[in-house]
Amino acid sequence: MKRRPRRLALVPAGLFGLFGLLALGCASGPVNPSFPLDRQAASAELRAMAADRRPLARPVLVLGGYLDPGPMVGTTAMMMRRCVSNPAWVVPITTTGCGSFEASCAHVRRTLGLRLGLDAGTTVEVDVVGISMGGLVGRSLRLPATTDDGGPTVVLERLFTISTPHRGAGMASLPAMDPVARAMRPDSDFLARLDAEAPADEHTFAYARLGDRIVGTERCAPAGRGVWWVATPAFSLAHIDAHRDPRVLADILRRLRGETPYATDPPAALPGAAAGDSGSPAAQKTDSI
Repeated sequence: MKRRPRRLALVPAGLFGLFGLLALGCASGPVNPSFPLDRQAASAELRAMAADRRPLARPVLVLGGYLDPGPMVGTTAMMMRRCVSNPAWVVPITTTGCGSFEASCAHVRRTLGLRLGLDAGTTVEVDVVGISMGGLVGRSLRLPATTDDGGPTVVLERLFTISTPHRGAGMASLPAMDPVARAMRPDSDFLARLDAEAPADEHTFAYARLGDRIVGTERCAPAGRGVWWVATPAFSLAHIDAHRDPRVLADILRRLRGETPYATDPPAALPGAAAGDSGSPAAQKTDSI
């Protein structure tokens, strides 16, 4: 009996090559003149850092985003720990379920105290890497605590934010019962208070990817400051996958390790459509949830 050939064998091999070229084409996008690092070079840099670990100057809190139960913040912390000689100082913390930004800050202080064995009367300087909402929690650490939460006094030295809704999140404008989500609306009293009492300064470093439709790339820039943007690669979600972008992490780690960063001041303006709305050039993969 004659065996019927598999359909896959009938597909010309050249089509696979064409598909690969199309995928590479989708991965291309605008290059940020103030942050021209590409993904391949960034990945190589992370490997070089892992082979030559340097110490952190102070503990680094990695604060998770909205509704992140741990995997995202854990991934970022793991990638950072590989590149430093005192990995115990990289402290991932998720604030899911805290119910408010004030409660989130109290949870951060208590967790930091437990992880590093710090008493309530201790004052500790920290750097913060905030993923999405975690960047707002980081800024909130500069607000005075209204209750004694049993944790150490935290002094924020440097804040690195990844896709953080400094100017509010576009999707937060949707109807929501959660007070934390409502606090991230562009016109919220909470964000107005942050800008008044804990404004971003020269020690705040903001990063984002083009095509972020959950926050809006332009909203990731703190008031009066710019954001270092990078193109979103093919098959990657602009907001949800930003926490593990090798370009962003390589630049943050260079700064944490006391090395010359890749991104330069001032951050370049957003390109094309991204500068005027929450979208991006058509080649960019956008979030769709």
